Amino acid sequence: MNAAVYVEQAKEMASKLEDMEAYRRGSRPLARKSVSSLSDIPESFLYSLRYRPPKSIPADIFNKLCLAIEQQAEKHIEGCENDIWTARARRLGLDDNIIREAEASVSYAKELLKKGSEQ
Repeated sequence: MNAAVYVEQAKEMASKLEDMEAYRRGSRPLARKSVSSLSDIPESFLYSLRYRPPKSIPADIFNKLCLAIEQQAEKHIEGCENDIWTARARRLGLDDNIIREAEASVSYAKELLKKGSEQ
């Protein structure tokens, strides 16, 4: 791929991250600041991707954007899974304490798996 393709992909990812944060935060400047702190990408670079795209993009910034998108997707998936399990438990009439215990067990198992995959 040439540099222009990477820049366009980075622009799309940065816009998506900012749009998701802007929905939560209420303004684009606050969203950009939040995305910057979460992804360790300078606010000025995020701004330039939206309004003055560079001719090329450093590989480390591209990778940070990819990682940030992955993390956002994982959070969204976890939220959906929680909604599904809560609705299913309510439909089955399970006690809230049982639900909390199960959620704690699942969270603990995920942490163990995550630590294992980092080694």
